[in-house]
Amino acid sequence: MLKIESNPTARLSRAVFYMVFSYSPGLGLVPLIFRFLAFPLFPKVLMRWIWIDRILDLEKGQRCVAIKNITAAEQVLHDHFPATATRRAMPVLPNTLIIEGMAQTAGIMVGHANDFKEKVILAKIGKAKFFAAAKPGFTIKFTAQMDRIDPSGASTTGWVDLIDLALGRVTPLAEIELMFSHIDKNRSGLAFPEHNFVFTDQFMNLLRDSGFAK
Repeated sequence: MLKIESNPTARLSRAVFYMVFSYSPGLGLVPLIFRFLAFPLFPKVLMRWIWIDRILDLEKGQRCVAIKNITAAEQVLHDHFPATATRRAMPVLPNTLIIEGMAQTAGIMVGHANDFKEKVILAKIGKAKFFAAAKPGFTIKFTAQMDRIDPSGASTTGWVDLIDLALGRVTPLAEIELMFSHIDKNRSGLAFPEHNFVFTDQFMNLLRDSGFAK
């Protein structure tokens, strides 16, 4: 994980680095275009970024449930929010990464509906409403439900719960509505590689390790 600098310019440059040189179903089309433009210059820098640890349930074309464990070892928590002269450090998982986790959960559900033959990317965040803060020591549970799917893409509704294993307590964390695009059906005329660069070995290994693929 890259360290986030306190300087606003440094933060912006690192955010652009992540957007260009990483890719997942949740990142959308614009960074994807930059990714292919940048590949000839930085072929060994591109990386994958998976923000869920395990899939608990996967019903074809209907729902997907996944979890992520939040640990104090993740550097991003300590950069959000770092200590200041008047306030102690407040490690919290950024809401943008919670949206990313939901986008990956729902994206797997959308891809699985067509046996991963389509390249699925996030097209729009319809709603993202948060009710609590995700801190180290908790587990996040993502539940994605399919609302619509057709040749052009899909729309999903998701619920995020915060699980406190120590107390056996489950707290609503967020409600997130997303829209996805099958980019081979895009109207912009852009051409993409034939191989499915969205659902690569890392995502398929996650499915296998969770017991949902051979």
